Amino acid sequence: MFFLLVVVGVLLLHPPIHAHDESWALTNVAVVDVVNAVLYEDQTIQIADNRIVAVGPMGTLEVPPGSRRVDASGGFAIPGLYDMHAHVQYDINRAWSTG
Repeated sequence: MFFLLVVVGVLLLHPPIHAHDESWALTNVAVVDVVNAVLYEDQTIQIADNRIVAVGPMGTLEVPPGSRRVDASGGFAIPGLYDMHAHVQYDINRAWSTG
């Protein structure tokens, strides 16, 4: 029991670790401009402090040293879409529901 209390105490006192403390870049990604209906291929998206700080063609943006790079070849970045996953079911005895 004492060991469990020590572990819980350490976890509660440890400073939080946030994923946004690092900078990273998505490379080779296709960016969808939903306003002008344009697809920009082979783009780099720079992210720092959990925010997009720059978007531009491959080779035009300098990715800061130490940044994590993610090769997003074949992927798309579509602004405004997040948490769009849902399971919708229809039961003949009930109205539409999500599961």
